[in-house]
Formats: sequence, structure tokens, C-alpha cells
Amino acid sequence: MELGSVKGSPALGMPWKEVRVEEQRLSIAQEHRDGASISSLAESYEVSRKTIYKWLQRYEQQGPSGLVDRCRRPLHSPNQVSLEVEQAIVKARHRWKW
Repeated sequence: MELGSVKGSPALGMPWKEVRVEEQRLSIAQEHRDGASISSLAESYEVSRKTIYKWLQRYEQQGPSGLVDRCRRPLHSPNQVSLEVEQAIVKARHRWKW
């Protein structure tokens, strides 16, 4: 990688120049629209082809807002403590000051 460049983009001139994730993903979508292959994009941006396909699908369905990083927190936590138990624990901690 040459100094001052970000994978898949021309030299930016400053080695500390950062490209936002959403901008990089948008450029991937644009390059693919312009005819770049999935394999070449995956190689130049150093991500898997599966990831490129995922981003392109999100871009097609949601537009640029689909390229924003998503929360990785699970939607459901089957082992999560109930609200009543959580409140009892907090009450006990305050009671015994620990």
C-alpha cells in the first residue's frame, strides 16, 4: 500500500487521512455499478466477497443508509435476568452497600 492511500482509493496525500466506513462502502457500491467485479472489489478493499454481497444487498434495499454500521447486540437474550430479579439485586446491593 503506498503512503497516503486507502485500499481501493487513490492516494490522498496525507497518511493520517481517514475515510468513513459508510463512504468506503458507498464507493464499493459505485465501483460495482461501474462494472468492477465482486472478486476485484473484495481483494482491493481486503474484505470477503460475502461481505461485499451483503453491503450491495443492503444498498439496493435501503440506499446509503443501509451502509451504516449496525449494532451487534443480539435482539434477544434468552439468559437475561428478568426486570424483577434485576431490581431485587440492585435493592440488595444498596441495602448492604456493595
